[in-house]
Amino acid sequence: MGIWTRWKLGEAAVGLYGAARDALKHIDRSALLAAVAAAITAEISDPSPGKGAAKWEALRDWFIAAFPQHEARIDTLAAVVRALVALLNAVGVFRSRVNGSATTSEPRA
Repeated sequence: MGIWTRWKLGEAAVGLYGAARDALKHIDRSALLAAVAAAITAEISDPSPGKGAAKWEALRDWFIAAFPQHEARIDTLAAVVRALVALLNAVGVFRSRVNGSATTSEPRA
């Protein structure tokens, strides 16, 4: 792993830490963890690139329905989801095999 790759990975990890720290000031832990699990499930079920906006809209709608008390903090959740997807993409979690070659999806949450 080259220095630039490590730098990008570190930057993504710090971004997720900051977003999660800020979110926990306003969103209860169980709601945040449920949203993170739903975001990961959405990425695993459809790792193809270019569908991030649709996945985010579905996650947002689900979160507001499940946790209406946190509707005003949806932007805070969006920051956590973006940071999480950035970190998982940097690590290569959403790599998939297509026709025998590895590809990486780059969803935008």
